[in-house]
Amino acid sequence: MLYLLPFLIMIGIKGVKRILKSIIKLRYYTLFMTIFFFSSINVGYTINWHQANGNETQTRFSHEHILPPLVPKWTNRESSNQFPVIDGHTIYVTSTNPLKLQAIELTSGKVKWEYTLGGSKQLPPLARDGIIYVGNATHYMAIQDLNTHPKVLWSVPLVTGTVPSTVFRDTIYVSTGIGNYTAIDRRTGARKWGNFEPKSSHPVAIGEGRLYGASDSDVFAYVDNGKTYTTVWTRSFWTTGKVTQPIYKNGMVYVGFNQDYYALNARTGNVVWRTRLPGNITEASAIGKNFLFLNIANKTVIAIHPSNGNIVWRTPLDILGAPLVVNDTVYLASNKGLYGLSTQNGTQTFTWHRSAHHSRYALAAAKDFIIYTRQDHMIGFLPHNKNIRVMIDGKEQTFNRIPKIVSGRTLVPMRALFEAFDANVSWNGATRTVTAKTEDTTVELTIDKTEAYVNGKLIILDVPATIIDSTTYVPIRFISESLEKTVTWDGKERIVDISSVKEYPSQKLIVNGTVVRDDIKVTNYHGTPTIHADPIFQYLGGGVQYHLGIGQIIATVPNNSIVFDYSKRELVPNLYTTTVDGKDIFIKYLHVVNNQIPGKEEFHLDLTFFQDAFNWTVQWDREQGIVNIKYN
Repeated sequence: MLYLLPFLIMIGIKGVKRILKSIIKLRYYTLFMTIFFFSSINVGYTINWHQANGNETQTRFSHEHILPPLVPKWTNRESSNQFPVIDGHTIYVTSTNPLKLQAIELTSGKVKWEYTLGGSKQLPPLARDGIIYVGNATHYMAIQDLNTHPKVLWSVPLVTGTVPSTVFRDTIYVSTGIGNYTAIDRRTGARKWGNFEPKSSHPVAIGEGRLYGASDSDVFAYVDNGKTYTTVWTRSFWTTGKVTQPIYKNGMVYVGFNQDYYALNARTGNVVWRTRLPGNITEASAIGKNFLFLNIANKTVIAIHPSNGNIVWRTPLDILGAPLVVNDTVYLASNKGLYGLSTQNGTQTFTWHRSAHHSRYALAAAKDFIIYTRQDHMIGFLPHNKNIRVMIDGKEQTFNRIPKIVSGRTLVPMRALFEAFDANVSWNGATRTVTAKTEDTTVELTIDKTEAYVNGKLIILDVPATIIDSTTYVPIRFISESLEKTVTWDGKERIVDISSVKEYPSQKLIVNGTVVRDDIKVTNYHGTPTIHADPIFQYLGGGVQYHLGIGQIIATVPNNSIVFDYSKRELVPNLYTTTVDGKDIFIKYLHVVNNQIPGKEEFHLDLTFFQDAFNWTVQWDREQGIVNIKYN
């Protein structure tokens, strides 16, 4: 209610008194409720519903990371529907003959339970937190999923239509049999108001506290005042045709009408831009992170820039269903199969052909699955390389939950990753902070915040740690590199390869105060710094000779030769020994880079070798990038 303060100051004390008197007389009730509604809503509030029509903004966009190519995982020929709904690990659909609600396992496609709805007409369901809202032409009801069977929570008489409903907070906007909308309390089924005019032929979209609907030739916005509604604006096109499903995003309402596509100011209904299309728009459109996506009648898919209406790309494709955007891929269905296009340029990234003669196709996305429905069956698709694999020093890791890709970054279950790195992990529930400690590194992350700390130094993350399905996920590259690991990503095979070898390629080598090299390589190998030794032996007036065929490396210095046995190259601590001036020297790590390329070999030794063999003082300043050697 603090948002009312500027309004009250503006109208003054006398104005407040007038309004209070009017409220008592119920003359300005609608005005007061409108102001109260706007003062109390959270404009950024959005439920990311995994259903064919997306969330309440009707964007048909999913944040899931389901990368093509896809392969069919299962087929269910007992169920079909134009509007599948996914909640948790369950798909909910209504089917006919007889009219029934089905709960289907997402991972297997098997029917968990069925509930006979009765009636003669199906209203596509909504689902949230295990409760399904569905109609059967004469009643609207809430049904709880108890895993093995359903339970009806409430049922109210209502002549329902066939247009999908929309939910916002605790209100469901249900289409009626005559094309109007009724507002229902989703907790009790009590009707808040009904018979909304004008008639809407599409689910309403919701944004900034307003509801946006469309009839055959009109687009309109109205405000839900709790017990009634108030029309804010109407945009009429005055010609024969049909307006497509409204979409709301970032203060704009997007609709298509015949061969034109419009962006309307969500507050006023004024036209911001209009784009002439090469054909009539035939289905609901979708909007992703960057572009709008339209399917038009001349068998073309088009991407439009939402800020100016410019056509970005067009791809010839015969599509019968509305597009579904899943992160960076726009998925489309037709009687010839399922397709995936790049959202950036429209190139085809995935094709699954299966000819059929149906008129209804629908898509939904959740938890690694794309659900593709036809009139007579449903298919669940998974990415061909579904799981991201994580390798640490050549060993594949096993996680209790699969890694995820979020905004281009790989996230993995926190505890399993830290345990693989032998790090001690602690959790502060009050601050939602994760702390991981190794011998010389402390990493701190806070859930859903991009600020992280490594040994007290602030680091800004691209993607924060987050909680998904009750599991804490952390960005694997940031954690690994903070703990001195090297990370590489194989996008084709979807493998994260982590090595305990961390390279520092451009270090400065100083010997007795003289800069010898400014590009020497230091490698932190399993916590032990090793250095490219060839330049050091060369500076001493010697060099390195490679006899890898017989497993030997000979390093020469004035008046001495040191033989290193390279035949035992299972890089195990203290496995190597050599003799220097009659003294046995243990070597922690010895390895050769480019050992298959003659003339390009690099001989790496741990820094402590030079201390033990020659009594030198060797210091490596990692922050400054300097290796400092001193000897007499």
